[in-house]
Amino acid sequence: MTALILILLLTGAVTGFIAGMVGIGGGIIVVPVLYMVFSSLGVPTDALMPLAVGTSLGTVLITSLASARGHHKHGQVDIPLFKETALFIIGGAVIGSLIVKAISAQQLTLFFAGMALVLATLLVWDKLKLAAALPAPKWRKTAGVGVGVVASLMGIGSGILVIPLITACGYPIKRAIGTAAAFGVAVSIPGIAGFIFAGWGVATNLPYSLGYVNIPTVLTIGFATLITATWGAKVSQAIPGVVLRRILAAFLVLTAIKLLTSL
Repeated sequence: MTALILILLLTGAVTGFIAGMVGIGGGIIVVPVLYMVFSSLGVPTDALMPLAVGTSLGTVLITSLASARGHHKHGQVDIPLFKETALFIIGGAVIGSLIVKAISAQQLTLFFAGMALVLATLLVWDKLKLAAALPAPKWRKTAGVGVGVVASLMGIGSGILVIPLITACGYPIKRAIGTAAAFGVAVSIPGIAGFIFAGWGVATNLPYSLGYVNIPTVLTIGFATLITATWGAKVSQAIPGVVLRRILAAFLVLTAIKLLTSL
């Protein structure tokens, strides 16, 4: 048990630092780790991926709050854009968390891995240009719903979706990172509620779980992320944007490979 707690604390520390640095909620790191940890604890296969994703969203809430706070201090959170889009991202997150009840754990794993590879490609595609500026508000709101659905299904904070999309529209990378961290809060709250509902009554064989969210794991990882997320946000101010994109892409590829080989 001590070894397990240390693994979760280390995961939280690394996740918080990287999340603060590249603007993600940390789910892209937490999900594969929890998948392996929960598997070793005897969680049934059909509950394994949903439990990892739902619990990850719990840690995303804590990490995103800390990361967004750090970026806001540096003036890198676009408050008007957040206010305009957040409600639609929340709506998408609710839809995504409900979809979980209609798909299998294997399908959820394949979806996560496939989207990770697609997004990694977008991040390293330096010449990707969708527009000279962000689209009209109605299109930003529509995109917000899609972002919420995908982020909820992946157990992530939406940063890996938002960052490549808006930077391809001429948006500054560091401001994109800070704003994406704030979006992580909008995604995680309804996502957590949805995964609790979707997994209510499901036997996970893991004590103190609410549906597909394991509370002790959320608190353990979250405690560590609170310490390191702010450090990551500070470091991001001194690193070139292109380097941040490469770091994020590398995490996505490694995660996808790990999940695909586990099927």
